[in-house]
Amino acid sequence: MQIQIDTKEIRKLLKKGQSTLKNLSPIMRDVAQLMRVSVEKNFEAEGRDKTGATHTWAPLAKSTQKRRAKYKGEANKAHPILEMTGRLKQSINTAHGRDYAQVYTGVRYGVYHQTGTRKMPARPFMLIPRAELRGIEKFIASKIEEALK
Repeated sequence: MQIQIDTKEIRKLLKKGQSTLKNLSPIMRDVAQLMRVSVEKNFEAEGRDKTGATHTWAPLAKSTQKRRAKYKGEANKAHPILEMTGRLKQSINTAHGRDYAQVYTGVRYGVYHQTGTRKMPARPFMLIPRAELRGIEKFIASKIEEALK
């Protein structure tokens, strides 16, 4: 599971400065970190939607609440959604290269939380709200323009 940013405007700027900018890896490293921070905010807010509204994840089922209490005692009831063990949140990682930035998880069950199943609602944690995407795109454009000067 991964999120990638790829826009036409950025490609146009890249073509224009292709000879000047051989390697965008440093910029893409920063972009990947911005994306990671955005995904981490989803965990903190227990879900955000494309507009940035918070607390959008469905509440835990009673059976899940009982299992949590059994797993770690009553104190675990207060833990945020999708953080029973913390493994999923801790697995959020980044990758970048000359012309790409991505954020991903290698945890196999992450896709079930992201998309949901017949018995479990979707809780999309790999989502970047539109305003943050625009901010990332502006960051990329400004770094490219800065490098071209």
